Amino acid sequence: MALAPAAMFARQLASESIRRPFATEVSTGSYWLTRLQSRGETSAMLAFREWLLERAAVEARGR
Repeated sequence: MALAPAAMFARQLASESIRRPFATEVSTGSYWLTRLQSRGETSAMLAFREWLLERAAVEARGR
């Protein structure tokens, strides 16, 4: 048994290789994506941020 966000195991839950024992889901807060202020944003950082926001939007629409 584990206490973890369901989104972390979406594929396993969808394939029923694991099961949720309870339907209750509790919001634990927010996540922050940060970088050192002293370092400029690289193209890789920008691409990762855009990908992350896109995935979050997809997950939010699926709920």
